[in-house]
Parts: sequence; C-alpha cells; structure tokens
Amino acid sequence: MSETDGGDKLKKGKKALNSYATISSLILQLVALIVLGGWGGKELDRWLHLSFPLFTLLFILVTACLGFYYLVRTMLKK
Repeated sequence: MSETDGGDKLKKGKKALNSYATISSLILQLVALIVLGGWGGKELDRWLHLSFPLFTLLFILVTACLGFYYLVRTMLKK
C-alpha cells in the first residue's frame, strides 16, 4: 500500500463525515423550524381565542414547505 492510498482513504473519510454533519444539521434545522412554526401558530390561535387550530396547522404547513425547500436546495448545491 502506498502513501497516496492512505491519503485517499483519509480524504474519503473526511468527506463522508462532512456529509453526515451537513445532513444532520439540515434535519435539525428542519425540525426546529417546524416546531417553532407550530408553537407560533398555537400561541396565535390562543391569543385570538380560536377553537379550531387554524394558524397552528397553517404555520406548520408553511414552515415544513420552507424547510424542505431549503433542504433540497442545499443538498443540490453539494
């Protein structure tokens, strides 16, 4: 085995680790965005005294769509 083989394996390992870190970061951001949207909608529904959780559902749907859009856009760049 030559030195270049070891260097190539190290580069592949670092690249894989960077990919996992990027994906996990994006998923965490997606979940946080959806949770914050749900919380904001719930608070708005409570403040407006709505019996049906209109803004909760709306904010969850909008933040989920935005989050997935950001996720796909970021993954296509890489």
